[in-house]
Amino acid sequence: MARFAIDASILVEYILQTELGLRSAALLDGASLVAPELIDAEIMLALRQMTLRGEISADRAESALNDLVGLLALYARSPQVYCSARLAVSPQRKRV
Repeated sequence: MARFAIDASILVEYILQTELGLRSAALLDGASLVAPELIDAEIMLALRQMTLRGEISADRAESALNDLVGLLALYARSPQVYCSARLAVSPQRKRV
Protein backbone atom coordinates (compact mmCIF):
# COMPACT_ATOMS: atom_id res chain seq x y z
CA MET A 1 0.00 0.00 0.00
CA ALA A 2 1.28 3.45 -0.91
CA ARG A 3 1.73 6.02 1.84
CA PHE A 4 1.50 9.77 1.13
CA ALA A 5 1.73 12.99 3.09
CA ILE A 6 -1.29 14.99 1.96
CA ASP A 7 -1.68 18.74 1.72
CA ALA A 8 -4.96 20.58 2.37
CA SER A 9 -5.06 22.07 -1.12
CA ILE A 10 -5.03 18.63 -2.76
CA LEU A 11 -7.57 17.27 -0.32
CA VAL A 12 -9.91 20.20 -1.10
CA GLU A 13 -9.63 19.36 -4.80
CA TYR A 14 -10.23 15.69 -3.98
CA ILE A 15 -13.39 16.20 -1.91
CA LEU A 16 -14.79 18.72 -4.42
CA GLN A 17 -14.06 16.25 -7.23
CA THR A 18 -12.45 18.87 -9.44
CA GLU A 19 -10.42 17.82 -12.47
CA LEU A 20 -7.24 17.84 -10.37
CA GLY A 21 -9.04 16.02 -7.56
CA LEU A 22 -10.20 13.28 -9.90
CA ARG A 23 -6.67 12.83 -11.25
CA SER A 24 -5.26 12.64 -7.73
CA ALA A 25 -7.90 10.04 -6.78
CA ALA A 26 -5.97 7.41 -8.73
CA LEU A 27 -3.10 7.86 -6.27
CA LEU A 28 -5.08 8.56 -3.10
CA ASP A 29 -7.76 5.88 -3.26
CA GLY A 30 -6.64 2.99 -1.09
CA ALA A 31 -3.47 4.78 0.02
CA SER A 32 -2.42 5.39 3.58
CA LEU A 33 -2.50 9.15 4.10
CA VAL A 34 -0.59 11.21 6.65
CA ALA A 35 -1.65 14.81 7.24
CA PRO A 36 -0.89 17.73 9.55
CA GLU A 37 -3.03 17.88 12.67
CA LEU A 38 -4.87 21.00 11.51
CA ILE A 39 -5.67 19.81 7.99
CA ASP A 40 -9.39 19.70 8.71
CA ALA A 41 -9.38 23.33 9.89
CA GLU A 42 -7.40 24.36 6.79
CA ILE A 43 -9.93 22.61 4.55
CA MET A 44 -12.89 24.20 6.35
CA LEU A 45 -11.33 27.64 5.90
CA ALA A 46 -10.74 26.98 2.20
CA LEU A 47 -14.36 25.86 1.73
CA ARG A 48 -15.64 28.95 3.55
CA GLN A 49 -13.52 31.26 1.41
CA MET A 50 -14.65 29.50 -1.78
CA THR A 51 -18.27 29.88 -0.66
CA LEU A 52 -17.88 33.57 0.13
CA ARG A 53 -16.25 34.18 -3.27
CA GLY A 54 -19.13 32.37 -4.97
CA GLU A 55 -16.88 29.64 -6.38
CA ILE A 56 -19.00 26.91 -4.79
CA SER A 57 -22.49 26.88 -3.32
CA ALA A 58 -23.17 26.49 0.38
CA ASP A 59 -24.78 23.12 -0.38
CA ARG A 60 -21.65 21.95 -2.18
CA ALA A 61 -19.47 23.14 0.71
CA GLU A 62 -21.63 21.26 3.21
CA SER A 63 -21.48 18.13 1.06
CA ALA A 64 -17.69 18.47 0.95
CA LEU A 65 -17.63 18.79 4.75
CA ASN A 66 -19.61 15.56 5.01
CA ASP A 67 -17.13 13.90 2.64
CA LEU A 68 -14.27 15.22 4.75
CA VAL A 69 -15.73 13.73 7.93
CA GLY A 70 -16.06 10.39 6.15
CA LEU A 71 -12.58 10.55 4.65
CA LEU A 72 -10.43 11.57 7.58
CA ALA A 73 -10.09 9.59 10.74
CA LEU A 74 -10.95 12.70 12.70
CA TYR A 75 -8.83 12.12 15.72
CA ALA A 76 -9.29 14.71 18.46
CA ARG A 77 -11.68 17.19 16.91
CA SER A 78 -14.93 17.78 18.72
CA PRO A 79 -18.33 17.83 17.00
CA GLN A 80 -18.52 21.57 17.73
CA VAL A 81 -15.75 22.17 15.17
CA TYR A 82 -17.92 20.72 12.42
CA CYS A 83 -21.05 22.52 13.60
CA SER A 84 -19.06 25.75 13.39
CA ALA A 85 -17.86 24.86 9.90
CA ARG A 86 -21.41 24.21 8.70
CA LEU A 87 -22.51 27.57 10.10
CA ALA A 88 -19.57 29.24 8.36
CA VAL A 89 -20.63 28.01 4.92
CA SER A 90 -24.33 28.60 5.50
CA PRO A 91 -25.95 30.82 2.84
CA GLN A 92 -27.56 32.89 5.62
CA ARG A 93 -24.11 33.73 7.02
CA LYS A 94 -23.08 37.30 6.26
CA ARG A 95 -19.49 38.43 5.91
CA VAL A 96 -18.38 40.67 8.78
